Order: sequence, then structure tokens, then C-alpha cells
Amino acid sequence: MKWFVLSILLAVAGCYEVEQEVIPVSQGIRAPIESPITWDDGGETSFSYVETTRDYRFRDRDDETGSARAIHIRDDIYLLQVRYDNESVYGLFFFQVTPTRIDLVLPVGDVESLAVRHNVDMEEDYVYVEYILSGSSENILSFLRAHAQFEFQIDDS
Repeated sequence: MKWFVLSILLAVAGCYEVEQEVIPVSQGIRAPIESPITWDDGGETSFSYVETTRDYRFRDRDDETGSARAIHIRDDIYLLQVRYDNESVYGLFFFQVTPTRIDLVLPVGDVESLAVRHNVDMEEDYVYVEYILSGSSENILSFLRAHAQFEFQIDDS
């Protein structure tokens, strides 16, 4: 399974996967993402914002394409809902976006208890070291927005 922008995302705990779209078009925003993004390892991802869909189209270093939709969580933290064109599932990733950088960040806190409070089931996927979320789209989005209570740390993997 391919994921968003960097293969390192496959090895990151704190990433989520869902079967259905959870960020509706009406809530998608234009995040302060400059394109292209050059990652620490030299790879690039290009983004273009499509106003009518409130999505970003992207092309990653492997020439794979997809779409991403953003919502603001708090401060400079954004959540991206990502789907590659050749995949049926969505990835959900938190990023810290500043004028000069974009970094994958991980929530620091008890996400399992937060999921229970929002009626979201979490199944750990040991292959990709992530969580597969299930529940209603509304409950999952509420769970993701509630991450605003957590601190975030830059992923160093």
C-alpha cells in the first residue's frame, strides 16, 4: 500500500487509515503549503490547490498522484486526509506547517481513550505501525479534531 509523500510514513505510529472520507468538501481549507515541498532526504512533492473541490492534487517522488484535503487543528497543526489515485483507503496525517517547513507530527497523548470517548474503534496495524479507524465519519472527524488537546512532536523516524 502506498501512502502520502514519503515512504517513511509507512513506519510511523500515530498515522490513521480509514475506509471512507471523513473530511467533507465543505470543511476543506487551503493550508499554507508552498509547492513543491523538498523533504530532508531530498525528495520532492508538488501540490496544487483546486478551489472547486477544496482538495490538493499532488505528485510524489515516485510520480504517484492523489488528492489531499486539509483542516486546521490548532496553531500551525493541520490534518491532511490523503488518498492516492490507485488506492481505495484514506490516510490521515498531522502536519506542522510553517512558512519554511512542513513536518509530519505525532500526537502525544492517550489517543485510545480519546477514541473510546468519540465512539471510534481503533485497530492497530502492525505491518504499517498505524491505526485503522472505524465508526461513523462524523465520529471519526470529531475524534480527529479533539487531537487539538494534545501536544505534537515532530516525527524523527
